[in-house]
Amino acid sequence: MSITLDLSDELVVRIKRLSEQTGRSVEELVAQGMEARLSHAAAETPDVERAALEKLMRYAGCIDSGDPNSGDNPAIDRDLVEAFAPRGMAE
Repeated sequence: MSITLDLSDELVVRIKRLSEQTGRSVEELVAQGMEARLSHAAAETPDVERAALEKLMRYAGCIDSGDPNSGDNPAIDRDLVEAFAPRGMAE
C-alpha cells in the first residue's frame, strides 16, 4: 500500500541521515517508527494503564525510610526550594 505524508523538512533530513548511516531505506525506517509508535499506543489503553497502576500500588507503603519526616510536605517543599530555586530566592 502506498501513502503520502507531509513531513517537516527537519524530520526528512533526520530520516535521510539515519537511512544513510544505517543502510536502511527511508520507507523501512518510517514503517519501523510507525510500528513502534502504534505498538506503544496499544499499551496506553485505559485498561493497561489501570492494570499497571494496580500493580504499582501493591508496593505503596512497603518501604520505611526511617525518617519520620520523609512524607512531610513542608520539609519536602523546603528541600526543593533549597535545591532548585535561583540563588537569592530561597530565603
